[in-house]
Amino acid sequence: MASNESSCKAVIVLVKDIDLDSPTVEAYGWDQAKDHWLKETIPLPSIWYDRCLYGEDTTSQQGREIVKKLKSNPDQTFLGYGLPDKFRLYQQLRTHPILQRYLVPTFLLEDLFQIEDLLLSYDEWIMKPVNGAHGFAVYAIQQKRDGTIRVQTTKNDHLKTVYVPSIDEFYRWFNHLFSQFQWIFQPRIPSVTKQKQPIDIRVFLQKDVKGDWGIVQKGVRLGKANGLLTNLSAGASVIPFQEWQKSVHYDIAQKVEEQVKECLTLLPLELEEAFHSLFELGVDILLLPTGDIKILDINSKPGRKILSILSPDLYEKQKFAPLLYANYLVSTKLERS
Repeated sequence: MASNESSCKAVIVLVKDIDLDSPTVEAYGWDQAKDHWLKETIPLPSIWYDRCLYGEDTTSQQGREIVKKLKSNPDQTFLGYGLPDKFRLYQQLRTHPILQRYLVPTFLLEDLFQIEDLLLSYDEWIMKPVNGAHGFAVYAIQQKRDGTIRVQTTKNDHLKTVYVPSIDEFYRWFNHLFSQFQWIFQPRIPSVTKQKQPIDIRVFLQKDVKGDWGIVQKGVRLGKANGLLTNLSAGASVIPFQEWQKSVHYDIAQKVEEQVKECLTLLPLELEEAFHSLFELGVDILLLPTGDIKILDINSKPGRKILSILSPDLYEKQKFAPLLYANYLVSTKLERS
């Protein structure tokens, strides 16, 4: 985003086009008269809204490094500075006296042979990359009484199940994945409906024009029966949170609402105090049959899918939210100067 002393305008900048040694950059600005984006050369923007997802490939690594250097420049401002990996988040939140009770126990896999002990200590585990997102490479593993290990994952919206004959065979199978990513293990929490659909709450939080946190949308996601994921990209559906509340016992609905409110009031403030300033969050919350909740995942670059499905009008208005918050940052910066 390019800014002057009183306001901001939105432009699109590709990370690959940023030269940190140059005072200018090629960008795409919206031409209202021509109704399309036009390429232009502009001074390097002073406010950034980073929506890039960085993988492990060389291009992503280069892009991540450029953004890291921009974030370290005191003359540059980001709407949000992102979050660390899932395990570092867990380590931080478990120190909070209240939020710790909402966490799923999480273990970082530092040694391949830890898996055998984990399988003996709990019936079924979920394993996923410490930097994973959008349901990528999520596996459920369970050791049967005969020593075989059942491995389940989602491929092309379908549950795929493989039985590995022994722990040694599992190590040989998993070794390639182990070398590609860092992994975390979490006990599989029974967050399912009576129809055996995986269920969770997806909450989209964002700061408003005054810099205050608020809930933009809450939806309950329902995955396929006997499946692993509640991601909409994996074939799940979503209903309004209020609609789900009406479908369960009043006491359960109230308990969930109270816990969600407490959790989401504390969470963004704790994250900002521990790490960096943020603009928005996507929080995935597991629903237990008792009405208790557990935080499954936290994302600083949340999608807008539930918003587009449940509140199309609000979804359209939300397109201006980053610009409005950027204007707030400009105005507060001017007040301090």
